[in-house]
Amino acid sequence: IRFLKIFFVYLDNMSTIQFISLYLALGFVWLGIIEYITTSWKVGGEWKTGERIIQMLLWPVFFFNFVIAFWIEFFKQNNDTYND
Repeated sequence: IRFLKIFFVYLDNMSTIQFISLYLALGFVWLGIIEYITTSWKVGGEWKTGERIIQMLLWPVFFFNFVIAFWIEFFKQNNDTYND
């Protein structure tokens, strides 16, 4: 909990350049994870540079879409398991 307090105080005192850098760094991490998953599981085709840039810049949209789809599928599978 102390880490979270320090983190949010840091976010409150961040300059615009630091905020943009953090945003892009998190986007780069998201891009690495999602590209690794789709490539190793052979989902879709090869990644193009434009797709990488869009994923990195709009990562919150894609991240929340991923989380919502994951939870819907998770509860659907659990519901099917309990109904059998």
